[in-house]
Amino acid sequence: MSLTRLNLDRCSAITEGGVHQVYGKLSDLKENARFHLRLPDKALAYRALAGKVPTPLKESDSQLLHTVVWPAKVSVENEEVCQRILDTWHVQGLAFADPPQVRGGDGRFQFGLIQHRNGPCGILAAVQAELLRELVWPEIEEDDNVDHQDWDTLEEDVLREVSTKCLVTAVSEIIWRARPDKDAVAKIVLVDEELSHPLAYDSLEVVDCGSKEQVLAMVRGVLDIFTKPGGVILLLYSVVLTRGCHKVWEEAGNASKLAPRLQTDDETQDMGGGGASSRHSSSWRAIGRFASRLWSICFL
Repeated sequence: MSLTRLNLDRCSAITEGGVHQVYGKLSDLKENARFHLRLPDKALAYRALAGKVPTPLKESDSQLLHTVVWPAKVSVENEEVCQRILDTWHVQGLAFADPPQVRGGDGRFQFGLIQHRNGPCGILAAVQAELLRELVWPEIEEDDNVDHQDWDTLEEDVLREVSTKCLVTAVSEIIWRARPDKDAVAKIVLVDEELSHPLAYDSLEVVDCGSKEQVLAMVRGVLDIFTKPGGVILLLYSVVLTRGCHKVWEEAGNASKLAPRLQTDDETQDMGGGGASSRHSSSWRAIGRFASRLWSICFL
Protein backbone atom coordinates (compact mmCIF):
# COMPACT_ATOMS: atom_id res chain seq x y z
CA MET A 1 0.00 0.00 0.00
CA SER A 2 1.47 3.36 -1.02
CA LEU A 3 1.12 6.78 0.60
CA THR A 4 1.04 9.83 -1.63
CA ARG A 5 1.29 13.36 -0.23
CA LEU A 6 -0.06 16.32 -2.19
CA ASN A 7 0.92 19.85 -1.22
CA LEU A 8 -1.93 22.27 -1.91
CA ASP A 9 -0.37 25.42 -0.46
CA ARG A 10 -0.53 27.20 -3.81
CA CYS A 11 -4.21 26.35 -4.26
CA SER A 12 -5.51 29.11 -2.02
CA ALA A 13 -9.06 28.92 -3.40
CA ILE A 14 -9.58 25.23 -2.79
CA THR A 15 -12.41 24.44 -0.41
CA GLU A 16 -12.85 21.72 2.16
CA GLY A 17 -15.41 20.07 -0.09
CA GLY A 18 -12.93 20.27 -2.94
CA VAL A 19 -10.36 18.37 -0.91
CA HIS A 20 -12.84 15.55 -0.33
CA GLN A 21 -13.66 15.48 -4.06
CA VAL A 22 -9.98 15.27 -4.97
CA TYR A 23 -9.52 12.53 -2.41
CA GLY A 24 -12.37 10.52 -3.91
CA LYS A 25 -11.13 10.87 -7.47
CA LEU A 26 -7.56 9.97 -6.59
CA SER A 27 -8.69 6.99 -4.58
CA ASP A 28 -10.53 5.71 -7.63
CA LEU A 29 -7.33 5.73 -9.67
CA LYS A 30 -5.71 2.92 -7.80
CA GLU A 31 -7.18 0.33 -5.53
CA ASN A 32 -5.85 0.20 -1.97
CA ALA A 33 -3.97 3.49 -2.39
CA ARG A 34 -3.86 6.00 0.48
CA PHE A 35 -3.61 9.73 -0.05
CA HIS A 36 -2.73 12.38 2.50
CA LEU A 37 -4.50 15.63 1.61
CA ARG A 38 -4.62 18.83 3.61
CA LEU A 39 -5.97 22.32 3.14
CA PRO A 40 -3.55 25.17 2.30
CA ASP A 41 -1.99 26.85 5.32
CA LYS A 42 -3.85 30.09 4.69
CA ALA A 43 -7.18 28.28 4.41
CA LEU A 44 -6.45 26.48 7.68
CA ALA A 45 -5.66 29.81 9.32
CA TYR A 46 -8.96 31.26 8.12
CA ARG A 47 -10.82 28.22 9.41
CA ALA A 48 -9.21 28.71 12.81
CA LEU A 49 -10.52 32.30 12.88
CA ALA A 50 -14.02 31.90 11.43
CA GLY A 51 -14.74 28.21 11.84
CA LYS A 52 -14.76 27.56 8.10
CA VAL A 53 -12.64 28.18 5.02
CA PRO A 54 -13.39 30.92 2.46
CA THR A 55 -15.10 30.07 -0.81
CA PRO A 56 -14.63 31.83 -4.17
CA LEU A 57 -17.22 34.53 -4.89
CA LYS A 58 -19.88 33.02 -7.13
CA GLU A 59 -20.17 34.51 -10.61
CA SER A 60 -23.89 35.17 -10.09
CA ASP A 61 -23.13 37.04 -6.85
CA SER A 62 -20.36 39.07 -8.50
CA GLN A 63 -22.78 40.18 -11.25
CA LEU A 64 -25.36 41.33 -8.71
CA LEU A 65 -22.66 42.99 -6.62
CA HIS A 66 -21.40 44.90 -9.64
CA THR A 67 -24.92 46.05 -10.53
CA VAL A 68 -25.62 47.27 -7.00
CA VAL A 69 -22.33 49.05 -6.35
CA TRP A 70 -21.13 50.59 -9.61
CA PRO A 71 -22.80 52.91 -12.14
CA ALA A 72 -24.01 51.44 -15.42
CA LYS A 73 -21.03 52.88 -17.31
CA VAL A 74 -18.48 50.95 -15.29
CA SER A 75 -17.05 48.01 -17.21
CA VAL A 76 -13.62 46.66 -18.01
CA GLU A 77 -14.12 47.78 -21.62
CA ASN A 78 -14.61 51.41 -20.61
CA GLU A 79 -11.03 52.25 -19.75
CA GLU A 80 -11.69 55.91 -18.97
CA VAL A 81 -14.30 55.19 -16.33
CA CYS A 82 -12.27 52.33 -14.87
CA GLN A 83 -9.31 54.67 -14.58
CA ARG A 84 -11.49 57.13 -12.68
CA ILE A 85 -12.33 54.42 -10.15
CA LEU A 86 -8.69 53.37 -9.96
CA ASP A 87 -7.67 56.98 -9.29
CA THR A 88 -10.28 57.59 -6.57
CA TRP A 89 -11.61 54.40 -5.00
CA HIS A 90 -8.87 51.87 -5.64
CA VAL A 91 -6.12 54.02 -4.12
CA GLN A 92 -8.05 54.22 -0.86
CA GLY A 93 -7.42 52.03 2.14
CA LEU A 94 -8.37 52.43 5.77
CA ALA A 95 -5.06 54.00 6.73
CA PHE A 96 -4.33 56.49 9.48
CA ALA A 97 -2.71 59.84 8.84
CA ASP A 98 0.86 59.97 10.09
CA PRO A 99 1.60 62.52 12.84
CA PRO A 100 3.41 64.89 10.42
CA GLN A 101 0.24 64.97 8.29
CA VAL A 102 -1.85 66.20 11.20
CA ARG A 103 -2.58 69.93 11.10
CA GLY A 104 0.34 71.92 12.45
CA GLY A 105 2.90 69.27 11.56
CA ASP A 106 3.55 68.29 15.17
CA GLY A 107 0.34 66.43 15.95
CA ARG A 108 0.28 63.13 17.81
CA PHE A 109 -3.35 62.19 17.34
CA GLN A 110 -3.18 59.01 15.26
CA PHE A 111 -6.85 58.18 14.90
CA GLY A 112 -7.76 60.16 11.79
CA LEU A 113 -8.22 58.24 8.53
CA ILE A 114 -6.54 59.86 5.56
CA GLN A 115 -8.48 60.33 2.30
CA HIS A 116 -6.41 60.51 -0.87
CA ARG A 117 -9.01 61.54 -3.46
CA ASN A 118 -12.69 62.41 -3.70
CA GLY A 119 -15.12 59.52 -3.90
CA PRO A 120 -15.19 57.17 -0.91
CA CYS A 121 -15.74 59.93 1.67
CA GLY A 122 -19.08 58.53 2.86
CA ILE A 123 -17.60 55.14 3.71
CA LEU A 124 -14.59 56.71 5.39
CA ALA A 125 -16.94 58.90 7.42
CA ALA A 126 -18.82 55.83 8.67
CA VAL A 127 -15.60 54.10 9.72
CA GLN A 128 -14.24 57.30 11.28
CA ALA A 129 -17.44 57.78 13.27
CA GLU A 130 -17.26 54.20 14.55
CA LEU A 131 -13.61 54.75 15.42
CA LEU A 132 -14.40 57.83 17.47
CA ARG A 133 -17.25 56.08 19.21
CA GLU A 134 -14.90 53.27 20.21
CA LEU A 135 -12.33 55.78 21.45
CA VAL A 136 -14.68 58.08 23.34
CA TRP A 137 -17.47 55.67 24.39
CA PRO A 138 -15.96 52.17 24.41
CA GLU A 139 -17.88 49.24 25.79
CA ILE A 140 -16.70 49.30 29.39
CA GLU A 141 -16.08 46.04 31.18
CA GLU A 142 -16.66 45.78 34.90
CA ASP A 143 -13.82 47.30 36.97
CA ASP A 144 -12.35 49.07 33.91
CA ASN A 145 -10.75 52.45 34.54
CA VAL A 146 -12.98 54.97 32.78
CA ASP A 147 -10.96 58.08 33.60
CA HIS A 148 -10.35 60.48 30.74
CA GLN A 149 -7.27 59.47 28.78
CA ASP A 150 -4.73 62.13 27.89
CA TRP A 151 -3.59 60.91 24.49
CA ASP A 152 -0.60 63.24 24.48
CA THR A 153 0.94 61.27 27.34
CA LEU A 154 1.00 57.97 25.43
CA GLU A 155 4.02 56.67 23.56
CA GLU A 156 3.72 56.34 19.79
CA ASP A 157 3.76 52.54 19.86
CA VAL A 158 0.90 52.58 22.36
CA LEU A 159 -1.03 55.01 20.16
CA ARG A 160 -0.55 52.69 17.19
CA GLU A 161 -1.74 49.72 19.22
CA VAL A 162 -4.84 51.59 20.40
CA SER A 163 -5.66 52.93 16.93
CA THR A 164 -5.28 49.48 15.34
CA LYS A 165 -7.50 47.87 17.97
CA CYS A 166 -10.17 50.53 17.43
CA LEU A 167 -10.00 50.12 13.65
CA VAL A 168 -10.55 46.37 13.98
CA THR A 169 -13.56 47.02 16.20
CA ALA A 170 -14.96 49.71 13.88
CA VAL A 171 -14.75 47.57 10.73
CA SER A 172 -16.14 44.55 12.56
CA GLU A 173 -19.07 46.47 14.04
CA ILE A 174 -20.06 47.90 10.66
CA ILE A 175 -19.97 44.52 8.92
CA TRP A 176 -21.79 42.75 11.76
CA ARG A 177 -24.44 45.45 12.02
CA ALA A 178 -25.15 45.24 8.29
CA ARG A 179 -26.85 41.84 8.69
CA PRO A 180 -30.51 41.99 7.61
CA ASP A 181 -31.62 40.07 10.72
CA LYS A 182 -30.14 38.57 13.88
CA ASP A 183 -29.98 35.06 12.41
CA ALA A 184 -28.00 36.08 9.30
CA VAL A 185 -24.27 35.56 8.96
CA ALA A 186 -21.73 38.27 8.21
CA LYS A 187 -19.72 37.94 5.01
CA ILE A 188 -16.14 39.18 4.79
CA VAL A 189 -14.62 39.57 1.33
CA LEU A 190 -11.00 38.47 1.12
CA VAL A 191 -8.18 38.78 -1.39
CA ASP A 192 -4.66 37.42 -1.51
CA GLU A 193 -2.38 40.25 -0.36
CA GLU A 194 -4.40 43.18 -1.79
CA LEU A 195 -7.12 44.01 -4.31
CA SER A 196 -5.55 44.08 -7.77
CA HIS A 197 -8.51 45.77 -9.50
CA PRO A 198 -12.00 46.87 -8.36
CA LEU A 199 -13.62 44.59 -10.95
CA ALA A 200 -11.37 41.56 -10.39
CA TYR A 201 -14.24 39.56 -8.94
CA ASP A 202 -12.59 36.24 -9.79
CA SER A 203 -9.88 37.03 -7.24
CA LEU A 204 -12.35 37.47 -4.38
CA GLU A 205 -13.20 34.95 -1.71
CA VAL A 206 -15.92 35.12 0.93
CA VAL A 207 -15.94 33.72 4.43
CA ASP A 208 -19.13 33.48 6.51
CA CYS A 209 -18.96 34.45 10.17
CA GLY A 210 -21.76 33.34 12.47
CA SER A 211 -20.85 35.45 15.49
CA LYS A 212 -19.44 38.87 16.29
CA GLU A 213 -16.44 37.18 17.89
CA GLN A 214 -15.66 35.42 14.60
CA VAL A 215 -15.97 38.70 12.71
CA LEU A 216 -13.58 40.40 15.14
CA ALA A 217 -11.09 37.55 14.88
CA MET A 218 -11.29 37.48 11.10
CA VAL A 219 -10.93 41.24 10.64
CA ARG A 220 -8.05 41.28 13.10
CA GLY A 221 -6.34 38.49 11.18
CA VAL A 222 -6.70 40.11 7.74
CA LEU A 223 -6.67 43.80 8.69
CA ASP A 224 -3.87 44.56 6.26
CA ILE A 225 -6.11 43.93 3.23
CA PHE A 226 -8.42 46.70 4.48
CA THR A 227 -5.59 49.15 5.16
CA LYS A 228 -3.92 48.64 1.77
CA PRO A 229 -5.13 50.30 -1.47
CA GLY A 230 -8.54 48.94 -2.38
CA GLY A 231 -9.39 48.22 1.24
CA VAL A 232 -12.36 50.57 1.25
CA ILE A 233 -13.81 48.63 -1.72
CA LEU A 234 -13.41 45.34 0.14
CA LEU A 235 -15.30 46.81 3.08
CA LEU A 236 -18.02 48.04 0.73
CA TYR A 237 -18.32 44.62 -0.91
CA SER A 238 -18.42 42.94 2.52
CA VAL A 239 -21.24 45.17 3.73
CA VAL A 240 -23.29 44.71 0.54
CA LEU A 241 -22.96 40.93 0.57
CA THR A 242 -23.72 40.81 4.29
CA ARG A 243 -26.79 42.97 3.88
CA GLY A 244 -27.81 41.13 0.72
CA CYS A 245 -27.65 42.57 -2.79
CA HIS A 246 -31.42 42.43 -3.27
CA LYS A 247 -32.10 44.14 0.06
CA VAL A 248 -29.57 46.91 -0.61
CA TRP A 249 -31.08 47.43 -4.07
CA GLU A 250 -34.55 47.74 -2.56
CA GLU A 251 -33.42 50.01 0.29
CA ALA A 252 -31.70 52.29 -2.22
CA GLY A 253 -35.15 53.12 -3.62
CA ASN A 254 -34.99 51.19 -6.88
CA ALA A 255 -38.45 50.31 -8.16
CA SER A 256 -37.19 47.71 -10.64
CA LYS A 257 -36.18 44.19 -9.68
CA LEU A 258 -32.47 43.62 -9.26
CA ALA A 259 -30.95 41.71 -12.15
CA PRO A 260 -27.38 41.40 -13.46
CA ARG A 261 -26.57 44.34 -15.71
CA LEU A 262 -25.93 43.50 -19.34
CA GLN A 263 -23.39 45.85 -20.89
CA THR A 264 -24.36 47.44 -24.20
CA ASP A 265 -22.35 49.29 -26.80
CA ASP A 266 -23.88 52.57 -25.65
CA GLU A 267 -22.71 51.95 -22.09
CA THR A 268 -19.10 51.50 -23.10
CA GLN A 269 -18.73 54.65 -25.20
CA ASP A 270 -16.39 57.52 -24.31
CA MET A 271 -17.68 59.59 -21.41
CA GLY A 272 -15.37 62.58 -21.39
CA GLY A 273 -16.30 66.25 -21.57
CA GLY A 274 -19.80 67.60 -21.30
CA GLY A 275 -21.36 64.85 -23.36
CA ALA A 276 -21.93 62.53 -20.42
CA SER A 277 -25.53 61.47 -20.20
CA SER A 278 -27.77 62.50 -17.33
CA ARG A 279 -28.13 58.83 -16.51
CA HIS A 280 -24.39 58.61 -16.10
CA SER A 281 -24.37 61.63 -13.80
CA SER A 282 -27.15 60.20 -11.69
CA SER A 283 -25.33 56.86 -11.55
CA TRP A 284 -22.27 58.49 -10.06
CA ARG A 285 -24.47 60.31 -7.55
CA ALA A 286 -25.92 56.91 -6.65
CA ILE A 287 -22.52 55.88 -5.31
CA GLY A 288 -22.68 58.83 -2.96
CA ARG A 289 -26.17 57.84 -1.87
CA PHE A 290 -25.00 54.29 -1.29
CA ALA A 291 -22.11 55.56 0.81
CA SER A 292 -24.67 57.46 2.86
CA ARG A 293 -26.55 54.20 3.22
CA LEU A 294 -23.41 52.65 4.71
CA TRP A 295 -23.32 55.56 7.16
CA SER A 296 -26.88 54.81 8.25
CA ILE A 297 -26.05 51.11 8.62
CA CYS A 298 -23.25 52.17 10.93
CA PHE A 299 -25.78 53.67 13.32
CA LEU A 300 -28.72 51.27 12.95
